[in-house]
Amino acid sequence: MHSVNLATWLRALFTTALIILITGCAGGGFPGSGCVGSVCIGGGGGGGGGGGGAKTPTLVNLADAAPDRVLALSFKITDVTMHQTSGANVSVLNNAAGLTLELTHRQALFIPINLSTTTVAAGTYDSVTITISTAVVTFVDDLGAVQQDAAASIVGPSTTIPLGSSFVVSTTAPIVLNLQFLPSSVAINTGTNTATITPAYTAKVVAAATTPASQTEANGLVRQISGVVVATPASGVTTFQISSSQLANPLTINTNGSTTFTGDASGVPSLITSNIVQVQAQTTNGTPNLLATKVDGENAGVGLTTGGDVQGIVTAVVPAGATVAAATSIAYRVQDAAATGAPPALGSNVNLTDFSLPTVFIIDTQDVDLSNLSFTANWDISHVRPAQDIAAIYSAISTTTTPKKLKLKLQTLAGTAGAISGGSVAGQSIIFFTPPADSLFVLLTGQTTLTVVRQPSSDVTAAIPTPGNPIHARGLLFWDGASNTYFLVADQFTP
Repeated sequence: MHSVNLATWLRALFTTALIILITGCAGGGFPGSGCVGSVCIGGGGGGGGGGGGAKTPTLVNLADAAPDRVLALSFKITDVTMHQTSGANVSVLNNAAGLTLELTHRQALFIPINLSTTTVAAGTYDSVTITISTAVVTFVDDLGAVQQDAAASIVGPSTTIPLGSSFVVSTTAPIVLNLQFLPSSVAINTGTNTATITPAYTAKVVAAATTPASQTEANGLVRQISGVVVATPASGVTTFQISSSQLANPLTINTNGSTTFTGDASGVPSLITSNIVQVQAQTTNGTPNLLATKVDGENAGVGLTTGGDVQGIVTAVVPAGATVAAATSIAYRVQDAAATGAPPALGSNVNLTDFSLPTVFIIDTQDVDLSNLSFTANWDISHVRPAQDIAAIYSAISTTTTPKKLKLKLQTLAGTAGAISGGSVAGQSIIFFTPPADSLFVLLTGQTTLTVVRQPSSDVTAAIPTPGNPIHARGLLFWDGASNTYFLVADQFTP
């Protein structure tokens, strides 16, 4: 008996030493072996039990790459579960009712659905399982008409995605779980106007970048998320909470002296319950884990407690055509909503018919460089056009015909790069761009090409535009009245 206990003790000692060696390793990154911050990639380490001990803050991001004719794709996520090699499962959704999400506005843009701080314990994880139900697909048919399948078929609602290499969570420093819904998941029959979803995803986990200023959406940066202020912050505090229909749980946002406040907000003391704000933040160590770099008060301040932020794609503008004339009405399809009351349903049509406030037009630059352009990047009532991604901001969500503000938002277009020429400054390129013939851009605008501007600051880490090659360009889409064409000023390119 003594020899068995000694052997057991020796094995435990060896295992402990191995875990220490793995979790203390240096260098490397995802994918592959090595450690980044709190996350060690590789096959070593114990499975953990998913039980007690310190928990690791886990920012759960979701991105989309739906087919280009899709205007809105929503489904209910009932759970997101991380699996330990020990056999334990931990939920990182933490919402018993589930979460109905719209994915199209997330195309090539990782946006949080939750920040879990109570479930992810030290251990080795090897897969993630996502379970969905109740899908609605809104799309443009071959004739340019908007169709909707309100009960799209789902094949295999639970999908398990291997993480490629097991990873070890070893400290309480934040990690980021990135999930991307793949375009192969959606099949649309334009003859019957029905959709079938066979869910497929990629999943990666990384440590939040330890230098917040160097963060991207894939490793800790929260670029844009709109929400409702949950409660008026107490006097002297630097934090506030926001909730949204697209969040499993409220997010706690921290601020400091470097946080910029714009729009209706002048600082945390200016916020009250039910205000609408948009936040850009970095993921940091400590509690809370989200530090705001910018807070835009969209409908904020005393008395502004009944509003909403509703995002979508413009499908029609009256008067129609290329002539430069002030719009009298705009129709858009809902992709996202944060509101104090009941917002329009995801995928539904909203008509803006009253601009008597008058409406304030805002460009949500989100780090897009609009300098040194060959056209004037106008965004106003004469330059709103179909296929643009907008956010309609309301003082009262009950009156969706009358926006308080209209924001031009980041969006992603797929296409093939054609001829590329040099721009007016070093590092700028002008790209002749051809979207697919069945893309919503072509079907809604009737135009088969546009110009994409690569700025010196555009991120080409994931993909570099090359003549003849397909690529995704994300940025701000403008209508140029002088040339009667569209320009997209890019902030990043992806495969």
